[in-house]
Amino acid sequence: MRTLRQIAFHFKEFSTTSYFLQLVAVGTIAACIIQRLGVHAWGTSAYTGFLRSFIIGMWTSCTSAAGILGFERRKGTLIYLLVSRTNPFLTLLAVIVPTATFGLFALPLSLVIWSIPGSAALHIPILMCHAWQIVLGGLLLWVSMLSITFVISAIFIITPNATTYEGMILVPALFFSGTFAQTGSTSVLLQIATYFLPTTSAVTFLYDPEPTVTSALRQVSITVILSCIWIMIAYLFGRHAMQLARKDATLEII
Repeated sequence: MRTLRQIAFHFKEFSTTSYFLQLVAVGTIAACIIQRLGVHAWGTSAYTGFLRSFIIGMWTSCTSAAGILGFERRKGTLIYLLVSRTNPFLTLLAVIVPTATFGLFALPLSLVIWSIPGSAALHIPILMCHAWQIVLGGLLLWVSMLSITFVISAIFIITPNATTYEGMILVPALFFSGTFAQTGSTSVLLQIATYFLPTTSAVTFLYDPEPTVTSALRQVSITVILSCIWIMIAYLFGRHAMQLARKDATLEII
């Protein structure tokens, strides 16, 4: 309950800062405009473009949540978060989760933009047929992105120059997530990534045109299991990062 109260407090605090809302809004709107232009020009699926738009918007917001620790470092409050009497990992979780939560707004924002009448508009009957899949897949995708964000956050504890190494994880993770793959793609790289990146199975579930109960359970299970593994990796990596940071006295260095 204490952690939930902290999450609610930080979410309320971050809501008063326009940066986080602007980040998800700009990322989502830009993706929607580009995807709608592509659908209009090449006659591709509007539904696929809609999915890709909100995935990109959510990715932009969620992955930037790791940078909140860099912001806390610059404010000089990171050291107090890590040396408090409460569990430091729960304290950091209460800071990261509210920031990543703004990524959930990418879904309704994309829906509004793609519902604007036009030649590349999203048809409501198609949307209603996949409503449960979009909601469940969106939540799975958010959880999977959050697990990757936790791992990246550990880098911000080790060094104040974390942004230099952040892209080494984010770029491959986005590329192998299958976001930009053709619908129905079964490339070897994507099949391999399915068993390493939690986002890949979540994206595969979203892109499935006719998911069955078996395929849905399979993708959901893979996403949940891999997300838990990444969270465990983040915990172990974070514990080691804290030991190094305390040993090298870099928590207060900006």
